[in-house]
Amino acid sequence: MADEAAHRTEARANRDLAEHLLASRPDDPVYLRWAVTTAFYAGLHAITAYLVVRGVAIGNHDDRSTALADPRNGVPDHVFRAYQALRRRSVDARYLIRTFTPNQVRNLIDDPLHEVFRFVGL
Repeated sequence: MADEAAHRTEARANRDLAEHLLASRPDDPVYLRWAVTTAFYAGLHAITAYLVVRGVAIGNHDDRSTALADPRNGVPDHVFRAYQALRRRSVDARYLIRTFTPNQVRNLIDDPLHEVFRFVGL
């Protein structure tokens, strides 16, 4: 399993990629879906870095959600909700092929992703 530093690096790289995709092709629905997806993975790696430090082993998405919901891990409800919002939008993008506007993607990066990053100190 990757260590905290690797997850933090991956979180930043995914956020930067989401920003790049949004800025480079804001009228392309495929780029916007990938921006949503990479924003989710930015949040996923950020929160995984937090959990790794606490010795929580994560094997899949369900393990991560269970760990986030466990009060012993100290994740505030608003951070869990932000992570879940990122996850839902990513499912919409990847499996439902939902169309997003540039403003929706921007809000996803600026709100729920920012909440997760702020919580983990990124």
